[in-house]
Amino acid sequence: MNRKWRIAVLVGTTLVVGIVAFVLHSRDPVVSDEDIARNTRLMFSSQHAKSGMTPSEVATALESAPDERDPETGVERWHTRGHLGHTVTIYYENGRVTKIENRTWKSRPELSWWDNIRDRLGF
Repeated sequence: MNRKWRIAVLVGTTLVVGIVAFVLHSRDPVVSDEDIARNTRLMFSSQHAKSGMTPSEVATALESAPDERDPETGVERWHTRGHLGHTVTIYYENGRVTKIENRTWKSRPELSWWDNIRDRLGF
């Protein structure tokens, strides 16, 4: 009976370690086709958004609402999703585009271990 108990504990421990390793194993983020299309539009935003456009014309040209909006300063921002990305910042004055900034960034900060577990479990 003692030998069977040891084998059961060994098998159980191996299963637990395997499941934990699977959950914590790093993997690439899942990016949907919709996010890929949005990212592409934002990367080429300078071809779509022009000076003198209204906020609604810009949203129509970029086919999405801004991720951040500050009505006091007249600034709107769009961000791509994923580890490689692009940020588009548009400045308005009197309801018209005055300046467009495009910034590409290489990596987002790593997820914390808790966020990583929640992401893998789908929460």
